[in-house]
Amino acid sequence: MRVVEADIARCLGGHGFPVVDGIPDLTEPAGDETPKLITPMVDLTIMVLAWNEASNLRTLLPQVRAVLERLHVSYEVIVVDAGSTDGTPQVAAEGGARVARQTEPGYGGALRMGFSVARGRYIATMDGDHQHDPDFLEAMWAERENAALVIASRYVEGGRADMPIYRKLFSRILNRVYGFGLGVQFRDMSSGFRLYRQSVIKTIAVEGRNFDVLEDILLRIVADGHQVIEVPLHHKARFTGRSHVMLLQFVVSYLRTFWRLRQLRNSPDSADYESWSLTSYNPIRRARARRRMAAIQDASQGSQRTLLLECGADPLLASLPEAVGLDDRLNKLRWARRFGRPLLRGSETALPFPDGSFDLALWGHPGRAAGQEQAVEELDRVLAPAGRIILGLGRGERAGVQTMLRQRGYQPDGQGTDLMATMRKGTPVLAPMEARPAAQGTPARIGLGTAEISALQREYVNDVLNKNRLSYGEYTQRFEQEFARLHDRRYAIFCNSGTSALQVAVHALKEHYQWKPDDEILVPAVTFVASSNVVLQNGLKPVFVDVESDHVGIDPAQLSKHLSRRTRAIMPVHLFGQPCDMDPIMAFANAHDLRVIEDSCETMFVHYKGRPTGSWGDVACFSSYVAHLIVTGVGGFATTNDESLATLMKSLMNHGRDNIYLSIDDDDTKDKDVLKQMVARRFSFIHVGYSYRATEMEAALGVGELARYQDILRRRQENAATLNSGLADLTRYLQLPTVRKDTEHAWMMYPIIVKDGVDREALLLHLEMAGIETRHLMPLINQPVYRKVFGDLEPQYPVAARINRRGFAIGCHQGLQRRDLEHIVEGFHRYFARR
Repeated sequence: MRVVEADIARCLGGHGFPVVDGIPDLTEPAGDETPKLITPMVDLTIMVLAWNEASNLRTLLPQVRAVLERLHVSYEVIVVDAGSTDGTPQVAAEGGARVARQTEPGYGGALRMGFSVARGRYIATMDGDHQHDPDFLEAMWAERENAALVIASRYVEGGRADMPIYRKLFSRILNRVYGFGLGVQFRDMSSGFRLYRQSVIKTIAVEGRNFDVLEDILLRIVADGHQVIEVPLHHKARFTGRSHVMLLQFVVSYLRTFWRLRQLRNSPDSADYESWSLTSYNPIRRARARRRMAAIQDASQGSQRTLLLECGADPLLASLPEAVGLDDRLNKLRWARRFGRPLLRGSETALPFPDGSFDLALWGHPGRAAGQEQAVEELDRVLAPAGRIILGLGRGERAGVQTMLRQRGYQPDGQGTDLMATMRKGTPVLAPMEARPAAQGTPARIGLGTAEISALQREYVNDVLNKNRLSYGEYTQRFEQEFARLHDRRYAIFCNSGTSALQVAVHALKEHYQWKPDDEILVPAVTFVASSNVVLQNGLKPVFVDVESDHVGIDPAQLSKHLSRRTRAIMPVHLFGQPCDMDPIMAFANAHDLRVIEDSCETMFVHYKGRPTGSWGDVACFSSYVAHLIVTGVGGFATTNDESLATLMKSLMNHGRDNIYLSIDDDDTKDKDVLKQMVARRFSFIHVGYSYRATEMEAALGVGELARYQDILRRRQENAATLNSGLADLTRYLQLPTVRKDTEHAWMMYPIIVKDGVDREALLLHLEMAGIETRHLMPLINQPVYRKVFGDLEPQYPVAARINRRGFAIGCHQGLQRRDLEHIVEGFHRYFARR
């Protein structure tokens, strides 16, 4: 599911669905026609409630209009008159307001009348007695996008009230009673100075008759899952006349309404019911909710990606790994947005996820599903092999589902309690190749890489466009900081490619350590050509070192053969997602005072003996180019813990500019002397640098990718395991990849080396004709340009020469589906079946 417009999401099949309050709604397709508005709307309606307020309105209405003119909005002013006898309707009309005659008694009747005739997209309500200062409308209007209801509050920090002490005391007590008893944190629930979003208030049943209608509306908006915020208000005394509020009537109506609203708050249908249960004043309910949460968190240990069915507003969304929530109750999904996880409105019987997307599913109320058998089938489809299901409350309602799951090979895994049952999926075993039919719906092309642009990435990119800031900014800073943290580095410099990152890294090291022309860097004899090109381009000499026959990393045992008095650094290259053997490499570098440049362009987020790749050397470089682990179109990183190297690399990336200041936004200081120095240096260039900057667009894509990097890794690792299993019976023909001991593998690609007697080119042609993209395994020293520069080097590097002749790679990316993997396995078996 991906959001392609602000209000439409499209599934993998191309069908459009509406996006409601930021949540894709799969319950009905998006319509083709936009509803026509019968009455032209305005931006803001000001609803003034008045009863014999003629003298106050003469001064209030001009003040309201002055504020509205400052806001630069289209507006209307409505005075709801409760049957005044002092000429209030005439004064209101003379002041340019529409007059609505109240037909129902009480404060609630006045609000209902006003809401029924208002044409504003937002509706502000205020009293006509000057207690609500119109100037506060500006602060409320500024928050309109952040909440469905904005309350001007006397009791939040910065607010105050000019009223008799006894009224203030009663008001505070009633608000505290309501807040505690109903489990909400609002300080001024009885304030009538409010700003409503019309699309929300039109859906609320306004039931209260007197002033208690304010709490009624507030609690119903909360129960519907909408956001409510408070802004400080100076509540002033009346200009003229006396208050129409009867204190005893006020108190009695509030207490009567409290019991009615308490039932609403305690209803399981209330938006935040699941969240409130954890802090409920009912100790039994609170203890049960906390015990359930702890048990599920314990049972979820080791999971990578979680699906919550009937998720409601469950706080587990925030704590379970890579959680995605699905529910058909929009009010609960609105509330759950605060957890920052992907949410969908839909049914368990039609899950919009690819096969094997999750390794854990939490089904809170399996008895609610209209079609349990279909729901179980769908759940089984989206669970990965060996995935687990946690079934929620009620042994009775989950018993039937457990029986259906057992019939599909699920077994209890021993982690269940009286609050839940846990079951594990049996691992499917592929049928022998000779008995397996060809995959149905064979894909047209299985590429080496993929680019899946998520809804979050689209949101971030649109945010960049909306802010009109494409150069270095907040997304680049965030991307750099988060990427550095994930690789245990203090600094990350985001460039326009991994090659650019390598270029500035080698240049910075050369300048910092004063290397001379033709000083040497040890480079593996199998790698991408950029690794050694940047050495040459910096006036240095690459000295090639043979590689390991199994993991294709630079061979530590070969380093000493190529050491000379001019050797300055080692460049281990973590190829295909597999970290090099760093312990002996670092020992050799330390023994000979060599710098270490980790070329980690093909490997991110994984660890060698507990430390992430990129955290071993003086500098490490990564790529986010197409087909890499995370994709930003173009992009790359240079990371380091050395502040001086970080400053130098950032300068070189940016034309050699003095220090690291990229724009005036970086010169955030109030010190005149410091700012003067910064401005003087802003266009001072002290190095011969490059223009290797990326834009906010790439950074925005990258920040969105980092949100799912764990899922990307997991799916690649699962795909590699499937390929290893499916090709295991062909090891007499193929050398399959393995994972180095005490090391994680990121599987940027799936590398294969054919054995003696196998015609690699014939096999690759067969695979390409079957729609399976291939690539030779990083040949370097036999490249035409290198033969021209260095001559024929292959006889000196027997392992590299063998890999050059026999190695190739295929895709292993997270976009591959089960049918893709089956097609790949089938393609190999068909070729070798002819031998």
